[in-house]
Amino acid sequence: MKSDSLLRQENYKDALPAYEAATKVTASAPAMEVLTLLHGGQSASQEKQWEKSLEFFSQVIKKFPENALVPEATYEIGWAKQNSGQPDEALKDYEIAAMKSRDQVGARARFMMGEVYFEKKQHAEAVREFQRAMFGYGADMAAPETKNWQAKSGYEAGRCTEVRIGAEKDAAAKAKLIADAKRFYTFVVEKHPTHELTAESKNRLYFLSFL
Repeated sequence: MKSDSLLRQENYKDALPAYEAATKVTASAPAMEVLTLLHGGQSASQEKQWEKSLEFFSQVIKKFPENALVPEATYEIGWAKQNSGQPDEALKDYEIAAMKSRDQVGARARFMMGEVYFEKKQHAEAVREFQRAMFGYGADMAAPETKNWQAKSGYEAGRCTEVRIGAEKDAAAKAKLIADAKRFYTFVVEKHPTHELTAESKNRLYFLSFL
């Protein structure tokens, strides 16, 4: 399909109308229709046409509620809502995606829940979601794509905890937070030694050693 070729070239501007045209033609099989809707929505997201992306992704869920790509479409709905200034609504969709998927889509959804809570300055909630991504979704046996989100979650959990350290006045509570931050960064360093965030995690561990 022309639309798929344009998508592979990351030519989202031209891919989007091609996918829109494709939805007006009867697909050769349900699997093709699902992919057309999913990729059309992703093209719209890349162009920051959030309402249009929601139309595509919602059709995946409405027409094919049992399809294996529903968790990914649900995640994308959360992403579109988050970028449309609807963080609380996005959290609901991310939660559904995180529950429906046991692989990288679910881990990524948990990571994004942590990011939303982090932005809302709900740090305890953010760390909770980051940890669920770190230790769930196959844990040590996870596929490389999933481990990427586990490592990112470990780093963000550490960063979020450091924010809490700076605001904590109680000495005992502060000491615990420092230990927690070290544990999160150590998780990245030891469990994901080749990840792009490992070097920065080592830097944060060095900084925390002086606290």
